[in-house]
Amino acid sequence: MTEEVKPFRVLSLDGGGIRGLFTAAFLAHIEEQAKKPLSSCFDLIVGTSTGGIIALAIGSGIRACDVLRFYLEEGKSIFSKARPWPIRLMRPKYDAEPLYEALKKFLGTATMNDSKTKLCITSYESVEGTPRVIKTDHAEGLHWGGEQLMWKVGAATSAAPTYFPAFQISTHDSHLDGGVWANNPVHVGIAEAIYRLGQRLDNLAILSVGTGSKRFTLSYTEASRRGLIQWVRPSFDLLIGSQSFAAHHSAKFLLDSGTYIRIDIDLAEPVALDDYEESLPLVERGYQAGRIHRDMIAKNFC
Repeated sequence: MTEEVKPFRVLSLDGGGIRGLFTAAFLAHIEEQAKKPLSSCFDLIVGTSTGGIIALAIGSGIRACDVLRFYLEEGKSIFSKARPWPIRLMRPKYDAEPLYEALKKFLGTATMNDSKTKLCITSYESVEGTPRVIKTDHAEGLHWGGEQLMWKVGAATSAAPTYFPAFQISTHDSHLDGGVWANNPVHVGIAEAIYRLGQRLDNLAILSVGTGSKRFTLSYTEASRRGLIQWVRPSFDLLIGSQSFAAHHSAKFLLDSGTYIRIDIDLAEPVALDDYEESLPLVERGYQAGRIHRDMIAKNFC
């Protein structure tokens, strides 16, 4: 009798700033229903920016309800003191110290290799000009990433251009938000599972969680008339949203509908990644998504 092969379970968490409230609430509901730590439900967790911070917390054994509490308690202070507009033209919108202090307090002295499951956290290293994936030492040939402090990795993956300054993990590097190339890191999870961990595509089970999205649309007339000033504001959202959309559909084409589950919500209006007040309703929508998809997720993951 052939032994049944258990699927290799991957959790992929999008970026989105304080909209991570949706992700945290969704995962809190899932963990409550599972009655066991989320880290035991997944063989690999990949995350970008706010999703990277949540991935680090889950990996370190922090309960999802406490992740949600962290976002509710610290989010407002992190995004409360924007620099004045004239200064903002030449400097990041926020001083990053409140973010760093919150991450130190939340993640403590844990390193990547202290994680209870395999982790992949995205960033962009600007000195060499290359995408980076900071990993636990979960496969042969991997080094450096596993010894790094989790809070520093969290600061690196969430160093969103124009919002926060670049972050140095080591003396000579410079990290930017992983969302500039992998805001939806599901393809990172697929590649890692196959290339580094020897899994087959048909043996993957992936749960991908977004932070809410509003599709960018513009008429030909308006798009053709826009110049530099008109494109500055929407360009970041356009680039992030379009590559997230593409990553989702690539995964959808590669994987069977029963083994790839995407959880996301449509936003009536765009919500900025630093808008704490406008993001608060996402908590209930996260719980609601958990209730709707509870049975399917329990069957495939928890």
